[in-house]
Amino acid sequence: MAMVIGDIKWMASHILIEADIIRSYLVEGINQVKITEVGDLDLDLTDPDSIYFNWIEIDCWHTFKVTDNELFCKASTSGFIPVRISGFTEQNIIIYDISDSFNPTEIVDFSIKDDNGSYSALFDRDVNVNSSFIYYPNPRFVNTSSYN
Repeated sequence: MAMVIGDIKWMASHILIEADIIRSYLVEGINQVKITEVGDLDLDLTDPDSIYFNWIEIDCWHTFKVTDNELFCKASTSGFIPVRISGFTEQNIIIYDISDSFNPTEIVDFSIKDDNGSYSALFDRDVNVNSSFIYYPNPRFVNTSSYN
């Protein structure tokens, strides 16, 4: 699926392009980015321009679905990120960082948002690709063997 993210003209050697992309246009795995030169402004049409990428960076929110007021998830990136988990039917949400399964840590610095009876947990966290979290309402025993 092709998506035009902008029509940009420049006469410099370097440019930073920032654009919002509809999330549904991205797929899990490999995505392709293509720059198409339309209407070359050079007078000498025998010398086409060359376009090179230095880097491409795409930040994309990962979507998780709460099932039966419980969610297990792993971070897919590293860095300091805002986390929002929505879809709880109870506001007494408990969050544990279970990255070290022998030493789970309760996350207490988060806020609850009421979206008309559906509750969300919001917090900021420094994560890495080995970070794992479990969310659920009210204290209870959870069979963590299915989360490995």
